[in-house]
Parts: sequence; structure tokens; C-alpha cells
Amino acid sequence: MEEVCDDRKTAPRVLKRDLTLAIEGAVKLAADVDDAMDSLADEIEVAMHADPTFGGVMADSVLTSTAIDIAEEGDQPIGVIRLDYRVTYYTDAPDESDVVLDDLEGIDGTMDHEL
Repeated sequence: MEEVCDDRKTAPRVLKRDLTLAIEGAVKLAADVDDAMDSLADEIEVAMHADPTFGGVMADSVLTSTAIDIAEEGDQPIGVIRLDYRVTYYTDAPDESDVVLDDLEGIDGTMDHEL
């Protein structure tokens, strides 16, 4: 959904990345939609808590928010739940040897005010 990057001011440069991971689920029942959504949220939280580093690929994952909505569709209520997790991981910044730039041939510029 969204990712924020922070320069860790290290050498070699390492970028800390916080990704917003949204997990959405829906239940459609004749009754007890609230209980079903609570149960679904619990299942998601247990699964995420069981391996917050995704097998060591990520540094961590933390639940940051939960949103619940109930809507009527015909005679049957539908419950929708969304759990947002902040997933943190680190990557190396691109090495300068990996960057190829064309030679600068010139600049044409103007000033619109006096110094």
C-alpha cells in the first residue's frame, strides 16, 4: 500500500524501509457478523504473530490499525475487516558503480531575480 524510506546514515549506506501491509477479509453470514469478524481478525493476528519476520526476510512486522465495516447486501449483512501492519526491512542503497550517467554537456539557465 505505502512505503516510507529512511537513510540510516551508515557506510555502506543502508536504507530502512517501512511498508504498510494491508490484509483484508470479508465474512457473509445471516447472523453473528461481529463475532465472525472478530474471529477472522484473531486468526490473522495469530498467523502474523507466529512469524513477524516472514522467515527472516523482514526485520519486523507490527499491527498498527484495524478497520471494520458492516454493510447490508439484500437480507444478509457483510462484514469487512482490514488490518494494517508496519513491515520493516533493510536494503542496501545502490552502489555508485551501479549507476551510469551520461556526461553533462552543458546547462542553459536564466535568473528571474537579482542576487
